[in-house]
Amino acid sequence: MKDIPSMLPFPTHDVKVGNEVVKEYDIPKGKRKAVIELLYPFYNVPHLNRVMIDIHENKKFRVRDYKVIQGPDRPFLMSPYWQTSGGSVVDWLADNLKRK
Repeated sequence: MKDIPSMLPFPTHDVKVGNEVVKEYDIPKGKRKAVIELLYPFYNVPHLNRVMIDIHENKKFRVRDYKVIQGPDRPFLMSPYWQTSGGSVVDWLADNLKRK
Protein backbone atom coordinates (compact mmCIF):
# COMPACT_ATOMS: atom_id res chain seq x y z
CA MET A 1 0.00 0.00 0.00
CA LYS A 2 1.25 3.47 -0.90
CA ASP A 3 2.11 5.96 1.80
CA ILE A 4 0.14 8.98 0.60
CA PRO A 5 0.89 12.23 2.42
CA SER A 6 -1.92 14.28 3.92
CA MET A 7 -0.87 17.22 1.71
CA LEU A 8 1.35 17.75 -1.33
CA PRO A 9 4.27 20.23 -1.30
CA PHE A 10 2.81 22.45 -4.05
CA PRO A 11 0.88 25.71 -3.99
CA THR A 12 -2.90 25.63 -4.30
CA HIS A 13 -5.56 27.95 -5.58
CA ASP A 14 -9.20 28.18 -4.55
CA VAL A 15 -11.90 26.83 -6.86
CA LYS A 16 -15.53 27.62 -6.11
CA VAL A 17 -17.80 24.63 -6.68
CA GLY A 18 -21.40 25.38 -5.79
CA ASN A 19 -21.34 26.87 -2.31
CA GLU A 20 -17.99 25.34 -1.41
CA VAL A 21 -14.40 26.37 -2.01
CA VAL A 22 -11.97 23.60 -2.87
CA LYS A 23 -8.18 23.79 -2.91
CA GLU A 24 -6.72 22.65 -6.25
CA TYR A 25 -2.98 22.03 -6.51
CA ASP A 26 -0.75 23.80 -9.02
CA ILE A 27 1.54 20.93 -10.00
CA PRO A 28 4.56 21.83 -12.14
CA LYS A 29 4.94 19.96 -15.46
CA GLY A 30 8.17 18.35 -14.29
CA LYS A 31 6.45 16.85 -11.23
CA ARG A 32 3.26 15.54 -12.84
CA LYS A 33 4.61 12.04 -13.48
CA ALA A 34 5.78 11.62 -9.87
CA VAL A 35 2.46 12.90 -8.51
CA ILE A 36 0.31 10.55 -10.59
CA GLU A 37 2.57 7.65 -9.63
CA LEU A 38 2.02 8.56 -5.99
CA LEU A 39 -1.74 9.09 -6.13
CA TYR A 40 -2.93 6.62 -8.80
CA PRO A 41 -4.81 3.96 -6.80
CA PHE A 42 -4.65 1.10 -9.33
CA TYR A 43 -2.03 -1.16 -10.81
CA ASN A 44 -0.26 0.06 -13.99
CA VAL A 45 -0.17 3.83 -13.79
CA PRO A 46 -1.12 5.21 -17.22
CA HIS A 47 1.40 7.15 -19.29
CA LEU A 48 0.89 10.91 -19.22
CA ASN A 49 0.09 10.93 -22.95
CA ARG A 50 -2.58 8.23 -22.69
CA VAL A 51 -6.09 9.27 -23.70
CA MET A 52 -8.80 8.57 -21.16
CA ILE A 53 -12.51 9.34 -20.97
CA ASP A 54 -14.28 10.90 -18.01
CA ILE A 55 -17.34 8.65 -17.88
CA HIS A 56 -19.52 11.31 -16.24
CA GLU A 57 -18.77 13.89 -18.92
CA ASN A 58 -18.16 11.47 -21.81
CA LYS A 59 -15.19 13.66 -22.70
CA LYS A 60 -11.66 12.64 -23.64
CA PHE A 61 -8.53 14.01 -22.00
CA ARG A 62 -4.85 13.21 -21.79
CA VAL A 63 -3.74 11.84 -18.43
CA ARG A 64 -1.22 14.69 -18.13
CA ASP A 65 -4.19 17.07 -17.75
CA TYR A 66 -5.34 15.49 -14.48
CA LYS A 67 -6.12 17.71 -11.51
CA VAL A 68 -5.46 17.19 -7.81
CA ILE A 69 -7.67 18.61 -5.10
CA GLN A 70 -7.12 18.62 -1.36
CA GLY A 71 -9.62 16.46 0.47
CA PRO A 72 -10.27 16.51 4.21
CA ASP A 73 -7.37 14.17 4.96
CA ARG A 74 -5.46 13.65 1.70
CA PRO A 75 -5.11 14.84 -1.91
CA PHE A 76 -7.37 13.30 -4.56
CA LEU A 77 -6.62 12.62 -8.23
CA MET A 78 -9.36 14.07 -10.42
CA SER A 79 -10.48 14.37 -14.01
CA PRO A 80 -9.83 17.74 -15.66
CA TYR A 81 -13.64 18.04 -15.71
CA TRP A 82 -14.10 17.46 -11.99
CA GLN A 83 -15.70 20.88 -11.37
CA THR A 84 -18.68 19.97 -13.54
CA SER A 85 -19.47 16.44 -12.41
CA GLY A 86 -17.01 15.50 -9.68
CA GLY A 87 -15.16 12.89 -11.74
CA SER A 88 -12.28 11.36 -9.83
CA VAL A 89 -9.73 8.82 -11.02
CA VAL A 90 -12.25 6.00 -10.49
CA ASP A 91 -14.34 7.62 -13.24
CA TRP A 92 -11.62 7.36 -15.89
CA LEU A 93 -11.93 4.82 -18.68
CA ALA A 94 -9.19 4.13 -21.20
CA ASP A 95 -10.26 5.42 -24.62
CA ASN A 96 -9.68 2.00 -26.19
CA LEU A 97 -12.18 0.51 -23.70
CA LYS A 98 -14.90 3.01 -24.52
CA ARG A 99 -18.42 1.89 -23.76
CA LYS A 100 -20.64 1.29 -26.80
